[in-house]
Amino acid sequence: MANVWYAYGLEAMEDFLSYDEEDSNTDDVKIMEQIIHTASKYLPEEDIRKIQRAYIYAAQAHVGQKRLSGEDYIVHPLRATQILMTLKPDAVTIQTCILHDVIEDTDITHDDIKKEFWQEIADLCEWLVKVSKVRYHGEDRQIE
Repeated sequence: MANVWYAYGLEAMEDFLSYDEEDSNTDDVKIMEQIIHTASKYLPEEDIRKIQRAYIYAAQAHVGQKRLSGEDYIVHPLRATQILMTLKPDAVTIQTCILHDVIEDTDITHDDIKKEFWQEIADLCEWLVKVSKVRYHGEDRQIE
């Protein structure tokens, strides 16, 4: 943890550690606006458009899907992306996080993601599906 505090600042680490899913906004558009606002501080406009494209694609893929809590399914990958934003990730990482459940929870395939985005994002999404199937004995699933 000390290395993360050094690299990203104590404030970013405190935000990450204090994240409470129950208190988060469930409006996907507002969450996405926050992600774009944060990303715009350090990424070029071209990357912001790529991130927005990933959001539109994922939102369309998950349309009508609900979590057990009743919230729209797209909220989960966006919340995961919010957490990720404390580390100032690149556009590919942000796109992958937004898209990370599309292959697992919709009819969209690895090849579909590859055609729409590119090989690296498709591969990362597929690998995340495999990681999600790993069971962490006694550990919170958020560790993935």
